[in-house]
Amino acid sequence: MKPVITRQKLPPIGQLLRHSLKTLRRQTPSEFWQGATAVSQHYKATVDAARLQKYKHMFNGLLAEVPLNYYYLLAQRAHLHVCTQKNYPYPVLGMVHCSNEISCYQTPESDLPLDLDVSVIGSEIDQRNNIRLTFKVDFLQQGQLLVCCMSEYLIKAQGLNGGGVGVKAKSSANHNMPSVDKISATQQYKANMGIKYARVSGDFNPIHLYRFSAKLFGFKRPILHGMCLAACAQEFIEMNFGNPVVSMNIAFMRPVFLPSAVKIVADSEQGVLQFKSHIGNKTHAQVRFTAV
Repeated sequence: MKPVITRQKLPPIGQLLRHSLKTLRRQTPSEFWQGATAVSQHYKATVDAARLQKYKHMFNGLLAEVPLNYYYLLAQRAHLHVCTQKNYPYPVLGMVHCSNEISCYQTPESDLPLDLDVSVIGSEIDQRNNIRLTFKVDFLQQGQLLVCCMSEYLIKAQGLNGGGVGVKAKSSANHNMPSVDKISATQQYKANMGIKYARVSGDFNPIHLYRFSAKLFGFKRPILHGMCLAACAQEFIEMNFGNPVVSMNIAFMRPVFLPSAVKIVADSEQGVLQFKSHIGNKTHAQVRFTAV
């Protein structure tokens, strides 16, 4: 017989963010967290209809009933719950989202709850002595895998032989990128874009909100949520190519400071999209996608 899995209700994002503030008292340990890959948590959650409506109103070009990147909002809550537990040693607000890969294999039934299985599938110290953790969240209904989300985070670990500040994502989206010149456009992100997305997603991390709060964490201006950029990429693809995105792998290369104008270039044949700066043509994020 299969062991019975006890699932706890996924806490609301507001409660988790309050708990994450308490982790600022943690000191990054001088040794790597050996227990990372032993993490295994199980949750039960439902899609919040009101929040979903706000999300689709903000990104009104999305086609699916539940857009692909919306599932990250549930996955993020699972990540935060793991990271606010006593056995997790790192400050939560010091984590940097480097890359995210999400795939939908089958559309979940809207009237059924979702089962979330959470694990840490990768953990290592990189060449700059920063810690990288990869969280995997499987979304299931009646035992069937429907959606999978993998999120890579970096912790700047000064306690580990000095640490470093490089935030290059290791995602496969970084490698052998073809040129993308089929469709391009300029997107204006206003100073309040971080606040607008926070109200939709529930992610009120202070680095995204105001100039003064961003400065407290070492940023000269607020930076756009990475998964807001992912939602903008999905909306751009679906509006221009006409098919829902069913898989997306996004690597966050450089922050988008608010306000900013960013160039988007996309190629549906290659399944590639890039966010580029107007000055210097530097890449902020790189995306590989499948739309059907």
